[in-house]
Amino acid sequence: MENRILYVRLPCNPIFPIGVVYLADHVHKLFPSIEQRIFDLGTVPPLDFASTLDACIDSFKPTLLVFSWRDIQIYAPVGGRGGNPLQNAFEFQYAKNLLVKMRGAMGGLRLLTSYYSELWRNVGLIKRGLKRAQKYHSDARLIVGGGAVSVFYEQVGNMLPKGTIVSVGEGETLLEKFLRGEEFRNERCYVVGETLPRDRLIHEQPTPLEKSACNYDYIEKIWAEFQYYLQSSDFYIGVQTKRGCPHNCCYCVYTVVEGKQVRINPADEVVAEMRQLYDRGIRNFWFTDAQFIPARRFIDDAIELLQKIVDSGMTDIHWAAYIRADNLTPELCDLMVKTGMNYFEIGIT
Repeated sequence: MENRILYVRLPCNPIFPIGVVYLADHVHKLFPSIEQRIFDLGTVPPLDFASTLDACIDSFKPTLLVFSWRDIQIYAPVGGRGGNPLQNAFEFQYAKNLLVKMRGAMGGLRLLTSYYSELWRNVGLIKRGLKRAQKYHSDARLIVGGGAVSVFYEQVGNMLPKGTIVSVGEGETLLEKFLRGEEFRNERCYVVGETLPRDRLIHEQPTPLEKSACNYDYIEKIWAEFQYYLQSSDFYIGVQTKRGCPHNCCYCVYTVVEGKQVRINPADEVVAEMRQLYDRGIRNFWFTDAQFIPARRFIDDAIELLQKIVDSGMTDIHWAAYIRADNLTPELCDLMVKTGMNYFEIGIT
């Protein structure tokens, strides 16, 4: 039976789903005959989640479902989908006025309600998708990964169907081995109901991977919602220039999700990927690295990339990234301005 892979990005804020895009691109480069499709529930109205998922599965009839789960328990300190958790916590803990304290308690309760509602909804969509796919292929398999699963892989596994492959961190080499019929359990993963997650699984280092430019001609063919992210002139599209981060910031999980070993994507490949998006009208890029300049020894790599962006002629772009304040030099800052950096989130740890 020929494999047919359906990637489903579970509902979340409308952020470009770079994870499933890179997965599908990687698989296509290795297995060009495998049919793939990307379905992005982040572009679907909430009342239509179930019906559109059913329709997609009925149309495509996948043998393998790959669900990408980005968000669990997003406690943004300045407000998010569930409210303002920092304000709620401070009001409940420190307010002397009883009414203010009650307001903080009710805000916290709304936050928990929002969190658990999304959790149960997403688990329900995963189970629904697998059951639907098994109508057409009784042996259809399920892989669940993404940022949320990578952090809560032990807890999520207790809620997923038996036989689900829970992927922690990067999924390219896991999926590659699975499709080749090779043993994949030595990757950062486990199978629900068959094995327990290894101790400190999240701290294992990912398998090194040579990254080349994403083929957006192919991605556009298999992803009906792709144009959704090209409509707005102020929307930022993700491009990854490296993976991994050597730091141990207490507020960040990148260092365990991507590993401490920094792996640089070739600058020519990054620029080639940007050019494909640029030619489609994109002018705003978000470098999705854990850190654009993770340490001073990577400054030369950043300079090389930015200089090649200048040389490419893409002079009217803007870009954003996570930046460490202690890794900036005058030459690097000059290139950052020349290449259109207009927003960054800065770390000072």
